[in-house]
Amino acid sequence: MGCAESQGLSEELKKQRKRSEKLDKELRRTVNNNQHVHKILLLGAGGCGKSTIMKQMKEINGAQKSEEELKMFAGIIRNNLLSAVRAMAKQSTSMGVFDLEKKNNIAIGPTFSSAGPKEN
Repeated sequence: MGCAESQGLSEELKKQRKRSEKLDKELRRTVNNNQHVHKILLLGAGGCGKSTIMKQMKEINGAQKSEEELKMFAGIIRNNLLSAVRAMAKQSTSMGVFDLEKKNNIAIGPTFSSAGPKEN
């Protein structure tokens, strides 16, 4: 009876050792991969440029932008463009160049349609 339990235990030990060796091998691989990783802790108040430094480092080192980053930038650019157009419309209205209420505004410079820009 004691021999049967010993054999079962040795099978269990073999499984544990195999699992332990697998984990050790994975740990060594992870340590080797992380030897070239440098971590930097940037401390400072909000708005002091911590994110800017990281963005500049990514640009300098030629890191590719992910699809998610490109989508985020597209949204930011779109919002900035719309804000600029709104500001120009507001200023041109206040200067009397363009009035949102009038139907016959004078076009200054190129006008745009679905076909592209046309000179006036």
